[in-house]
Amino acid sequence: MQAVLDEFYAQIVAKLERDELIPAYKRSMHREYLATVVDGLCGPWCGRDRRRACEAAVAGAVAYHGRAVRDNGSVCPLGKHHDMLYVMARLAMDADASPEPVAALLTAIYT
Repeated sequence: MQAVLDEFYAQIVAKLERDELIPAYKRSMHREYLATVVDGLCGPWCGRDRRRACEAAVAGAVAYHGRAVRDNGSVCPLGKHHDMLYVMARLAMDADASPEPVAALLTAIYT
C-alpha cells in the first residue's frame, strides 16, 4: 500500500506546477483522484478498511511534505507541497480519520 502511495506522490504530485493547486476546483479534482486511489487500496492487506487506507495516505502526504521541507533547507516551499496537505485534510475529514494522523497533518500545515 505504501509503495502505491509513494508512487502517487512521485508521479503525480512531483510533476504538478508549484501553483497548480491554488484553484479550488483543482484541489477538488485531486481529492477525488486520491479518494479513488485510496478506495483501490482498500483490499485484504488493510482489512478492507477505507479509514486505515486514508490514514496511510495522510501519513504519506506528511512524509512527502517533510522531505520537501528538508530538501529546501528546513523551510516549507509552500506551493503544491503545502496545498496537497489541504487536500489531504479534506480527505481525512471525509474518511473520519483517527486523531493521530490528523494531528500530524495539522502540525505539518501550521509549522
